[in-house]
Amino acid sequence: MLYTTRVAWILKHHSDLSHATWHDVPTNEKDELVARVQVDFILDWTKKNHRLTVMKTFRKRFNAIRYELHKIYKTFENAEEALANRPSWVNPNVWVKLCGRWSSEEFKNEMARKLAKLEPKKHTKEAATTIFEEVLSHRSGYVRGLGEMVIPDSSRGCNDEVITELTTVAARHQEDVARHEKDAQYYKSQLDELRGDVKVLLERQREYDKLMTTLMSESSLKESLIERLKELHNLLLRTTRAHFLNILASKSDQGDDKPSTIF
Repeated sequence: MLYTTRVAWILKHHSDLSHATWHDVPTNEKDELVARVQVDFILDWTKKNHRLTVMKTFRKRFNAIRYELHKIYKTFENAEEALANRPSWVNPNVWVKLCGRWSSEEFKNEMARKLAKLEPKKHTKEAATTIFEEVLSHRSGYVRGLGEMVIPDSSRGCNDEVITELTTVAARHQEDVARHEKDAQYYKSQLDELRGDVKVLLERQREYDKLMTTLMSESSLKESLIERLKELHNLLLRTTRAHFLNILASKSDQGDDKPSTIF
């Protein structure tokens, strides 16, 4: 399911799997992992069954991941070969610690002690596998640190209901996220289109301003030319008048009584 898959992913990428069991994980590390789940799923942390369900899922997934890693470790001839073939998603330092533990005499002796407690006729491969799982704290129905007590069916059923509820809520949350993303894309396209329109308007405004500047410049030039022409015209009139007066004065000095006609 989505919920348990997400919890497993968080453990693989954000937890220190070198701890022997989930029970041995420090409280501050557990709190950080729980916080990541609370971001992804809608949880009511005031409800005891919600808290128990989350912690139970973490415990089971943590121990299951370690069990699967040990199965990978057992496919190699020795610890050196295992170290050289670390799973890509496992932190190198964590893999070194795990290989060191599984190859240690303490781990082997613990296995041997539990096998020795069995009757000779029960020394089977299945029995060894069962002990293996117990040493790795993978057996379902056991709580490490509280003794070997079986979790009541009612509690398991309650937790399963909560997990189902959380999965349903998560699915709705994913649908809401998808819908919001779709709306965001629509509004983004509208915003991009509006920006394009504004850009066109600004370009046209610049063209208009440039044209008006040119026209105003040409108008000013025309006015300047007109004023200059007026000045030249007035100058021409004054020059002509002065020339005419000079001619009259010249004739008067010569004593010519005949009227002169000047065109």
